[in-house]
Amino acid sequence: KMKKRHGFLMLWLLIGVMAVTVMGVAVFLIFHQMVIYEEERETATDEIFLVQEALEREKYNLAFHKSEPSLSGHIERNGRTYDVVLEREALTVEGVPVMKVTCRAGTGGEKPFTASFIWGERS
Repeated sequence: KMKKRHGFLMLWLLIGVMAVTVMGVAVFLIFHQMVIYEEERETATDEIFLVQEALEREKYNLAFHKSEPSLSGHIERNGRTYDVVLEREALTVEGVPVMKVTCRAGTGGEKPFTASFIWGERS
């Protein structure tokens, strides 16, 4: 009776090892994807904050006729280098002169984050 069941333990052992291996690979892939997603979110957040800071400095300069240094060029945050570009464009809207300020921030990889505002002197 013992000889009939001799290979049965080996079969269960192989099935167990395979199940643990499959679960281990799945956990590793989920963890790896989570790390990639977190890096992408951190990069996007840095880009948003850089654009916000640059535009707020420009609003300050325009509102108070100051010439504080603008936030542009290569900026390092959280171990990554971002390229921040600030552009001013003089426009006329219904006969009123205004200034359109646009800022882009990115790492040079995918599409950079862009925001702008239009500034006109108040009478």
